[in-house]
Amino acid sequence: MKNRLFAAALALILIAVGGYWHYSPYLAIRSLQQAADAGDAERFNQQVDYPALRESLKGQMTAAIAPDLDKLQDNPFSALGASLGMAVVNQLVDALVRPEVVMRMLAERQAKPTLAEPREAPAPQPPAPRAEPAADQRDWQLVRLDMDRVVVFQEEQTAVTGGPAGLVFVRSGFAQWRLSEIRLPR
Repeated sequence: MKNRLFAAALALILIAVGGYWHYSPYLAIRSLQQAADAGDAERFNQQVDYPALRESLKGQMTAAIAPDLDKLQDNPFSALGASLGMAVVNQLVDALVRPEVVMRMLAERQAKPTLAEPREAPAPQPPAPRAEPAADQRDWQLVRLDMDRVVVFQEEQTAVTGGPAGLVFVRSGFAQWRLSEIRLPR
């Protein structure tokens, strides 16, 4: 009798742990969304792998520019301009994809960077009440790429952009997920 009770308790614990492990990407995405909605930059930044995110964006932008570079090989000035443009893109990604910038954007609720330092920090505003979702608001889809990577995207948006634009989360630890890539539309 004790063996059956122990086996049942063990099976229940394994099912609970397995369920938590399976649904952990959903919980991480929800937590990231709540941090962004609340303007909690500290919690948001804990769930983002900034070095991987920067490399991902640089690689995608370089891949987008590369076909144009092949066409410009016969004109040295065009090739020089394209090379300088790629260097500027790399520096821009390095400058904008940082925790400090994200913290500032979440605090100010805007996505436009400023070059000057603020003289005085604005007083924190309470989060605005959430409006009812619009009738045309799309649901996000989660697809497991493998055991340690998932991508979150809008199916309708993929049809419009012509590619799988979305957010890629990578497992770090047992059930912790971090945003490590933003897939840009083609």
